Amino acid sequence: MMIPTTLLATLFNVVIMLGMVSAENSSHKRSPSVIVLIPDGFGASQATLTREFLRAKYGIDERFNKLAFDDYHVGSIMTKSANNLVTDSAAAGTAFACGANINNGIIGYDEDIEVCPTILEGAKAKGYKTGLVTTTRITHATPAAFSSHVYDRDLEADIATMQLGEYVLGPQVDLLWGGGRSFFTPASANGSRTDERDLVAEAKEKGWNVVLSKEEFDAYGKDGKARRSRISVKARENWSHLPSLGLFADSHLDYDIDRDESEQPSLSEMAVGALDALDANDEPFFLMVCGLPCHVLPFLLPSTLSSDIPHSTALKDEADHQVEAGRIDHAGHANDAAGIIHDVLAYNQVWSDTIKWIDSHGDHKTDYIVLATADHDTGALNLPGGWLPPSLVNVTNSIEYLADWLEEEGEGITGEELNTLIERVLVDKLALNVTVIEPEYMDLLTEAVSTGSGIAGNLTEIRNEQSGLNWGTGGHSSVDVSLYLYPQDDKELVESVQGLHPNVWLAQWIESYLSLDLASVKAKLDSDGSLRNETRREEILAGPVISD
Repeated sequence: MMIPTTLLATLFNVVIMLGMVSAENSSHKRSPSVIVLIPDGFGASQATLTREFLRAKYGIDERFNKLAFDDYHVGSIMTKSANNLVTDSAAAGTAFACGANINNGIIGYDEDIEVCPTILEGAKAKGYKTGLVTTTRITHATPAAFSSHVYDRDLEADIATMQLGEYVLGPQVDLLWGGGRSFFTPASANGSRTDERDLVAEAKEKGWNVVLSKEEFDAYGKDGKARRSRISVKARENWSHLPSLGLFADSHLDYDIDRDESEQPSLSEMAVGALDALDANDEPFFLMVCGLPCHVLPFLLPSTLSSDIPHSTALKDEADHQVEAGRIDHAGHANDAAGIIHDVLAYNQVWSDTIKWIDSHGDHKTDYIVLATADHDTGALNLPGGWLPPSLVNVTNSIEYLADWLEEEGEGITGEELNTLIERVLVDKLALNVTVIEPEYMDLLTEAVSTGSGIAGNLTEIRNEQSGLNWGTGGHSSVDVSLYLYPQDDKELVESVQGLHPNVWLAQWIESYLSLDLASVKAKLDSDGSLRNETRREEILAGPVISD
């Protein structure tokens, strides 16, 4: 099933390795810390969508000509997996974490289906503090790829136990913040663990600082909201209480457009909090931040809409299986432009706040670098002539939220009362700028609410028709994604990152830059027989592959 690294990738890797710089050969006063930002599912068209939204909302203003990360673009990443020109987040995450090109759905194994060490595990072996922050379940594909090894990304209960250290390497992650409480909770307590283990209670017993709410998150950070250079000794001690497990939702965190600030921390709050926590004792760290909310919405789009409405037919083809997202990614799966915009803005804030955090260190800012890239594009968004950015300015919620709300509020009501409810959603929340709502829209939504089926799909089609947006798919696409770097003061560093790279490049570059000994980590992993299932391995190897 698997094929060795292709000739093209090999040539890329040779060029890459020759051009890499090692931090140990630089003038760092301490080993450098690496921050990897992964805006899951974020493509170039989504950046354009967000810039135009800002201009429509605030007017022509030079402040909105660019997003915060635009000036730091240095290259592009190619995104295919071993068995598909369109990668999923498991294969893409494994490429980023292990430097291995693997099949979709597999986490933490290489081309030969042998367990592969991750750069997080390599950093931990070198004495680094490590952290994973996400708006998805912490056990979801992207964070899982840095912290576990499973043949199937859906084995999230197993991923959770590995993340807490139950495998041959022991605890590898010092800070785990995101969603996914369900996979740490027994089924008898409304969780997803059929083994009935309570991993939250077990983590507390083992000394983890567990935070399960926004209130507890704020208490954990408390005085530490100041930048490190201004943190008091007492606050440093509070921030340095590691390891820390933060689970702020049963599943994924809410889209940023829907998020209740009193209930869930923002991605930026978690990212800056993690930076302060990991850096509290002036030790180097590795931090991966995965953002852009993600819920998979495998709904069928209605086939009854008029033929001039652009249909995302790929959603129908892919509705039978889940695809991983990262909130930007999830909004892309849902073809939800407003959901994407607000999560791109959340990512923009993470970039801005991370840069401010680094710059606050003055002469020591060179002790930190940020690499940012998406794992793939989602939705294949097309912005054709005549699309209308102003139509999205006053949208109040994600399609997912509005569909759930309309289904709940519309249960058991009919006639004029239901019509009034639908009009409220379309005009007040979905922000249709119309004097009279199309009768077709009312008929479709009335039937959808009455049957409890197709509400989200109809809302999506209506919103996209009104905005003039087209989508190529409800899944991922195979286009390249952008690569960003900060700081860019070191010419040699910049030159080693610039250009077009295969997705396996990221892990290989970081391995070289930090002089990680992944061979020793692999030797330990290979000693754990539980990580190798020969029957499953042979099944995967016998499966289909793609040819270049």
